[in-house]
Amino acid sequence: MDDNSGAIIQWMMDPLNGGPWVGNWFGTDRGIPYVGVSGTQPLVPVRILRYPTPAESTTVHYPIPDAAKTTPGWIQGGVAGGSGLDHDDHMIVVDWDGWIAYEIWQTYWNPDLSTWTAGSSAVWNLGAVYAHRPIWWTSADGAGLPIFPGLVRYDEVASPNPIPHGFRACVSSTPAAVWPSTHFGCEPGWPAVGMRLRLKASVNIDTYPAAAKKIFQAMKTYGVIISDASGGTNGFGIYGTMDPNWGPLMTDLNNSFNQLRADDFEVVQMNFGAPSDWPCQPQ
Repeated sequence: MDDNSGAIIQWMMDPLNGGPWVGNWFGTDRGIPYVGVSGTQPLVPVRILRYPTPAESTTVHYPIPDAAKTTPGWIQGGVAGGSGLDHDDHMIVVDWDGWIAYEIWQTYWNPDLSTWTAGSSAVWNLGAVYAHRPIWWTSADGAGLPIFPGLVRYDEVASPNPIPHGFRACVSSTPAAVWPSTHFGCEPGWPAVGMRLRLKASVNIDTYPAAAKKIFQAMKTYGVIISDASGGTNGFGIYGTMDPNWGPLMTDLNNSFNQLRADDFEVVQMNFGAPSDWPCQPQ
């Protein structure tokens, strides 16, 4: 546990900071979709309009199927082809053969330009466990981290096996960053992107519905990592995949997450394993 865990959690509970911060569940329409393709899927150009990375051109090439232009549900928000630059509109394409995730933010098929456009993007080798973006690079997420590995998938919840990973979390707002975040600045403030929260071992999860209990157990074992500042009002949000199978579970999950408060969590030691050139020092 981090030495400042108590102070950070107290900050999140303080009404002056919008507290008490509570949990939010985002699935079905508000979840983030992903689509799997083979390694032979043709690459198409994507123009990066807001945050191209220093080593990339403003045009990248990703394996986006043509069906994404006209089929709802391939892009966050459910609008075929995306909604334009005023929405998050995340899209994730996973090359199952190469085990590569192509992640895009503000995905939009621009019919006037006859091309895909995006606010930012990143490519992740899912087999490289400790891979990360260079310092100051963004991704399709605010912290410069991958999205896909941290989503809660319905098939994981439906499986008889425990969920074997932590989750991506978003918060209402944050001006700070700690390792392994690579993008946001280092102004003082809590909570910080890159910060990992862990549901306390003392929190009783036995009374929750089965789906929530399984997710909460993973939050005890692996925790959640704050990746962006776009979560629910006065709280932190955990994102599932955009999957219609969540539908019957949504009421239970919403009610269960809303019962979690910030003081049910503790902060895992921050900046552990950070490289020597990481510019943000522990608070």
